[in-house]
Amino acid sequence: MSEEAKATQEVARATKKAIDRLGQMGGWLDRVFGDLVENGVGVVADKIKYYRIEKALLLRDKVERRLSDKGISATIPVPPRIGVKLIEEATVADSDELHSKWANLLTNAMDPKFAGKVTRRFVSILADLEPIDARILDVVVLEYGQLAANQRATALFDKTKVSTQLPLLIDECEVALRNLMRLGLIKPGVITGGVSVGDHALGSYKDTELFAPTLLGVQFHKAVN
Repeated sequence: MSEEAKATQEVARATKKAIDRLGQMGGWLDRVFGDLVENGVGVVADKIKYYRIEKALLLRDKVERRLSDKGISATIPVPPRIGVKLIEEATVADSDELHSKWANLLTNAMDPKFAGKVTRRFVSILADLEPIDARILDVVVLEYGQLAANQRATALFDKTKVSTQLPLLIDECEVALRNLMRLGLIKPGVITGGVSVGDHALGSYKDTELFAPTLLGVQFHKAVN
């Protein structure tokens, strides 16, 4: 057999494999969106290019495993305005840590018993996170959740201690906190007391030195875990 004929056969085999895998993905997309999207493959095939199929199938496997672990067989359809963008972003995630967050977010969106909310805002936020950002938020929100309700209003987290705990260089921690603050997931710390002006006590603004999670940060964390 000539080299050209062999090369043609290899291309044909690779093309068939890609088509078969895309077909598998299409069936699963129908499960994600229900009847809200006709011909799921047609809607997102232009988004999921050849090199992204493996990531998409890995996403499917993670989501199905999580649903199975929760004992969920009957899922709810994910609105296309959330699901299409979510799958698009998940299939370009180059960090397994963040790819798993995408799988968690999609799992919760499909879970009829999920107590929180999955919004399109969460898709945009997760797309803007680095692995270090997600790690810091995990540590902070988990510790915050262990506090008594009356402690949470005044709880502040120390940048230096968080940096040591992970561990991270202090500059890496600073950059990550800036991004979390930009996304509205944490807020700068303010220490009040002492002298007051009218009904307002003067406060000391701590920026990223001392900080706390926001309500958005807590809700987002719940949706991606």
